[in-house]
Amino acid sequence: MRGPPSQDGSGRPPRPPRPPLEAGLPPPGDDEPPPADGFLDRWRKIFRQARQRARRVYRQAGHRLRQARAVWRRASPILWRAWANSRGTITHRQTTGRLRIGFPEPPLTGVFTGLFYQAEGMFFPPRTRIDLVPVFPGAALSGRVETDLRLNPWRLVYVSLAFLVDREVWSIALDLWRWYRTPPNDSPFPSGTNSGNMNSQYSGGLKG
Repeated sequence: MRGPPSQDGSGRPPRPPRPPLEAGLPPPGDDEPPPADGFLDRWRKIFRQARQRARRVYRQAGHRLRQARAVWRRASPILWRAWANSRGTITHRQTTGRLRIGFPEPPLTGVFTGLFYQAEGMFFPPRTRIDLVPVFPGAALSGRVETDLRLNPWRLVYVSLAFLVDREVWSIALDLWRWYRTPPNDSPFPSGTNSGNMNSQYSGGLKG
């Protein structure tokens, strides 16, 4: 049997054609990794992200602060009225006590004793008597203080009723509930320039 005829007449099969040089190489730019960022580029990216995060936190904190100021403007008249109505609910009769104080250095104990008796008449409330016993040998701290207070139950009931029947209290409570249930953009306590005009039409209350 004879094999397939050859092109050059030597009896050997012909060689396959050689592929071009560019055929086995991948196209440029397909599998090449992206160029790595430099040191300065990475730090610029980190600083940019930190600045954006700080700006966002500052904006949110300012928004919450303005809302808190609006709530305080709304609630402060009620708190002042409640404080005015609560006068006389608790009466201070007297306060007595005895303190033993000593510092590691005896001169410090003497200086503190002198300052204590000088400030006793200026800062202590009336009917308050506290005896200070300095301890010079070493550090010490002990004592006992007794306070006599008188509670007026009828006045306490009146203050509680005056607070509960104040319609401004219920108006603020309703606004706070809406503020809790609604998105920030629809808050009844705005944070703009008109946030100070939050007084409701019910601004009355009982006064004692």
